[in-house]
Amino acid sequence: MSPAKSVSKRTAKLRATACVSITLLLGISATCSMSSEQSIVPAIAKPLDEYVFIAAPERSMPSARQTYGPIVDYLSQVTGKRMVYRHSPDWRTYQQAIQQGEYDLAFDASHFVSWRISRLEHEPLVKAAQEEIFVVLASRRGHGLDLLQDLAGRSVCGHAPPNYATLRVYHNFDNPARQPVLIREQSWQAVYQAMITGKCDSAIMSLEAYHQADPDSRHARIIFKSKAIPGQTLTAGPRLSAEDKTAITRALLSPEGRKVTEKLRRQLGTTKITRATKSEYAGLDMILHGIWGFSS
Repeated sequence: MSPAKSVSKRTAKLRATACVSITLLLGISATCSMSSEQSIVPAIAKPLDEYVFIAAPERSMPSARQTYGPIVDYLSQVTGKRMVYRHSPDWRTYQQAIQQGEYDLAFDASHFVSWRISRLEHEPLVKAAQEEIFVVLASRRGHGLDLLQDLAGRSVCGHAPPNYATLRVYHNFDNPARQPVLIREQSWQAVYQAMITGKCDSAIMSLEAYHQADPDSRHARIIFKSKAIPGQTLTAGPRLSAEDKTAITRALLSPEGRKVTEKLRRQLGTTKITRATKSEYAGLDMILHGIWGFSS
């Protein structure tokens, strides 16, 4: 075997090992390419006069269409452009769509927004007014859990990556052998109940959800509290003109816009939508380093 081929095989093996490590440690679905020349599945072609709106896959298709359908129809009216909602069934599909830039308008969490701003020339338009803060909890009857570092090797319930709160916690554990063991749950309520019933030693959840589940802090205590980050945000890609972006922003902040976003705002637990600025999202995408679909 020639030296060149030997080096090539060793390089491919290292790439595969690194990808598998990320998959095992964070519990995410990943595609491990054995060659740097292997390309991702081509993006779905779309008409030149069609603009695609997508949102993070946090709801079923019927629920998502009920939430985002009226918003998309409204934006079509105010811009005079054909806009359609495209549903993503899971995070893998969503991440691939993000990487390939298959959309023109996207609504999701601030670390994704930061990634699109720096990589895809997206511009943040409006956001949920309420900032997001997450906490790491321990049961009142739990012992030996007083600091975030005490989670090393312990079990913690939370949402699966690429959820920001989960990624932010794991970002504090550089040594894979010292990372917490993640037990994935589908809702904040399920996360909290799993910890209270002893399924896991700790829980990662939003501060608001914690206050709702345990308003008097009788059963759980906070061992870590994050800094506030912007709420979920709508961004627009470079295919949309400056005039379209201005029209969308004004429309969603108007009285009529409040009506069409009522269902969404209720789901987000916020009373209003406000303007968003690029500076709010600076550096938040660093949390996505090493996550498939966001590293390139």
